[in-house]
Amino acid sequence: PVASAAQLSNHPAVRAELQRGIDALNQAQSRVAAIRRFVVLAEPLSIAAGELTATLKIRRKAVLERHGARVEQLYAQEAPSP
Repeated sequence: PVASAAQLSNHPAVRAELQRGIDALNQAQSRVAAIRRFVVLAEPLSIAAGELTATLKIRRKAVLERHGARVEQLYAQEAPSP
């Protein structure tokens, strides 16, 4: 059976693979520029939902209106151990 986007966004193997990629990218970044936490959305940001402009720039206000609770959860989590 084919998994839905929602199922894949929460699948441990998907999150682990994304974390490996982020860890590799973070090696080339300064500590302040490093990605510390992330969320995998079940649906991509889209122009139709008003989250992206026609040139694919993120509309922060629209994203925060729709996904603000998830963003707040990221900042509310305890800082990971170094």
